[in-house]
Amino acid sequence: MGITGMLTRFGAANRSNVHFYIDIAMLALILLHAGAALFNQFVRQDGTRIG
Repeated sequence: MGITGMLTRFGAANRSNVHFYIDIAMLALILLHAGAALFNQFVRQDGTRIG
């Protein structure tokens, strides 16, 4: 992410599409992870309490 962003920003390479798709994929993974954590906390109630 950092490398493709740097290359896109400074014009070293036309990697804006790659950077954009990596950004979308990472956002999807973050949302999936947060959703799974909430599911385990409130639906399954598997005992992984905070604190």
